[in-house]
Amino acid sequence: MEKFKSLAVTAEKPEDIWAIHDYLTDQRKVIDGKSDYRYSQLIVVFGRLLMEKWIEDKDLERLNEEKLQAIHHIASF
Repeated sequence: MEKFKSLAVTAEKPEDIWAIHDYLTDQRKVIDGKSDYRYSQLIVVFGRLLMEKWIEDKDLERLNEEKLQAIHHIASF
């Protein structure tokens, strides 16, 4: 929110709105990537959430070992 507010307050020209638009579009893509609940993407999503500390290992404890290894591999990037 702070970044958005800063961009909005400093906008002086009509074309400055496009910078705000681009920023919001990029942020939407980041958020969408963290909330992609398609089964085929869950390992990647969980890996990213674990890497960014949105979830912890204990949140994944009921998954099988193969899935946990794949999630930890992705989280290690």
